[in-house]
Amino acid sequence: MWFIQKQELLRVHADLVKMKNNFEKMGHNQKFGEYYSLLINPGHIHKSKNEHEKAIFVLSSTLSIIVAEENAVYQATRMKIDRMKKGQNDDFFEIGGEKE
Repeated sequence: MWFIQKQELLRVHADLVKMKNNFEKMGHNQKFGEYYSLLINPGHIHKSKNEHEKAIFVLSSTLSIIVAEENAVYQATRMKIDRMKKGQNDDFFEIGGEKE
C-alpha cells in the first residue's frame, strides 16, 4: 500500500491554490466559499494531514466543476459559431441563460 507524505500533500495543496487564484482572477470568486470556510492554506504546516486532504478534496472538486462549466460554454459557443457559418437558424440556441 502506498501512502502520500504530508510534504507531498502540501505541494499538491499549493498547486491547487495557484489554480484557484487564476480562476478567481477570471471571475469565479464566489465559488470557493467552502474552501475558505476550512481556514487552511498550504502554509499552515502545523495543520493535520487530514485537514490538508480535506482542503485538496474541496479545491479539486470546485475546480472540476468550474472547468466543466467553462468547457460547456466553450462547446456551446463553438456549436453556435459552426451553425452560423452554415447559415442555420439559431433562434433556439441560448448561452448563459440569454438568447444570443
